[in-house]
Amino acid sequence: MTHSFLTAELSSVLTFRHMVSSHVVWHVRQRLGNSRVAD
Repeated sequence: MTHSFLTAELSSVLTFRHMVSSHVVWHVRQRLGNSRVAD
């Protein structure tokens, strides 16, 4: 019971971190692309 709960918790945290990191990467690419176009 506790083991499966910890596994689910860990997987959800990893999924959340993956979503956040990919979101940040997307923002950085947009920022770089916009600055490149502005130049």
